[in-house]
Amino acid sequence: MKQTGIVRRIDNLGRIVIPKELRKTLHIHDGELLELIMNKDEIILKKYSTVKELSHLFIKFIEVFEPFIKSNILVTDLDQILVTSSKIKNLYSGKLISKFVVGIINNRNPYLSSDMEEIEIVEDQVDNVSCYIVPFIVSGDPVGSLVIFSRDSKLDSMDITLANIVGSFINKYIEE
Repeated sequence: MKQTGIVRRIDNLGRIVIPKELRKTLHIHDGELLELIMNKDEIILKKYSTVKELSHLFIKFIEVFEPFIKSNILVTDLDQILVTSSKIKNLYSGKLISKFVVGIINNRNPYLSSDMEEIEIVEDQVDNVSCYIVPFIVSGDPVGSLVIFSRDSKLDSMDITLANIVGSFINKYIEE
């Protein structure tokens, strides 16, 4: 474990401040959930991702829908790509999502590109794609997204319909 040398005092309400530099490095944003883990005499703070906890479910969804969707499929939390279609796994898995995608997720409304556009899906990588992004919302808070995209042609209505079905199911599943 990496030590930072930073020491903080607990206030009378039991709170501590996580320094801005650490929050920025770890991509921790206002309102984000942190998990507290006790390990003997240590307390470990870990970013909590509802979507990451359900990765096994998303893997199964992609296995089922991949034969029917011609486009590439990505599942993200608020920071990174967690699950991908098998054909693009090496190119996208684990990469940080762009500010553009984070903005769409935080906007809480699906986004459909008008046609083939230059879009930054992952940080520092602009692709000419047709894409559709469906945010996952839990108790009014954005937690991730389903992204489908194609580099070859405009998305067809079947891909968009299937993405809406999966997005609606996931939103409902996470809520309960």
